[in-house]
Amino acid sequence: MKSFFRILKNVPKWGELVGKPARIYPSVAQAPLPKPPVPDLQSTLSKYLDYAKVIAIAKRVPIANTERAVQKFASQGSSIQRRLEQIAENEPNWINCFWLPEMYLSVRLALPVNTNPAYIFPQQAFKTRKDQIECKVKREKFDVAVERQAAVTRENITGHGIDNHLCALSTLAREAVADGKIDQPPELFTDPLFDELMRFPLSTSQVTTTVADTFLCYGPVVPDGYGSAYNLQNDHIIFAVSAFKRCAKTSAYAFKEAIRQSLIDMRELLAESS
Repeated sequence: MKSFFRILKNVPKWGELVGKPARIYPSVAQAPLPKPPVPDLQSTLSKYLDYAKVIAIAKRVPIANTERAVQKFASQGSSIQRRLEQIAENEPNWINCFWLPEMYLSVRLALPVNTNPAYIFPQQAFKTRKDQIECKVKREKFDVAVERQAAVTRENITGHGIDNHLCALSTLAREAVADGKIDQPPELFTDPLFDELMRFPLSTSQVTTTVADTFLCYGPVVPDGYGSAYNLQNDHIIFAVSAFKRCAKTSAYAFKEAIRQSLIDMRELLAESS
C-alpha cells in the first residue's frame, strides 16, 4: 500500500503534462512489457486514405485534396517519422508521450452519466422465403464486418493502429513549425477530413465489473458524440449510453434503441444461419 501511494505522489498534475512527453507509472508488480513498434509510414498513410474515403462518401465531399495531401506527406514526412523513431528508442512507450496529453487529457469535457441497459431478446422465426434470402445477405455482410473488425483489433493491439501514429506525427509537425524547422504544417494535418477522422464521435469500450447490480460508464469525447460502455455478463450485455442533452444532433435514447435492435437482428441472424 505504501508503494502504491508513493506512485500516486509522483504522478504529475495535468497542467505539467501539456506539451511534454508523458511517463508511464506501472503497477509495482507489473512485469516489463516489450516496446510498442512505430508503424511503417506508408502503411499508416494507406490505411488512413481508406478510412478517409469512407468519411468522404458519407459526407459527400471530394477526396482529391486528401489524396494529394497523403501523397505529398509520403515524401515530406520522412523526417518527422525519423524523429518519432528516435523518441521511441529513448522512451519505454512512445504512445504515452502523445496519447495521454493530446488525445486524453486535452479533452476537457464533462462526463455525463446517462445509462440504459440493453438485453438480447428472443429470436423471431422467418415467415417467407424473402426473409431467408435477406438473412443470407445480412449474414454475408456481417461476416465481412466481423473480419474487418478483427483485423483492426489485431493492428491496434500489436501497435500498428493508425490513430496514435497520426497523433504523434501531427504533434511533432506542430513542434517542427514552432522550432522553425518547417514553414507550415503539412497539408495532411490541415485537411478537414483529418480532423473528422481523428474526432471520435463514438467512444466505446468494454468496462467490466463483477459487482452485482453495478455498471460503469463514461461520457462522449466530442460535443456531438456518444459514450457507450458495455459490460459482458453470462446471459446479457449491459450498455451504458451517454450524450450531451444540449446537442440537438444526438439522442442517447435513440442510440440505445439502435443498439437494442442491432443486437436482436444479430441474434436472429446467427441463430437462423447456424
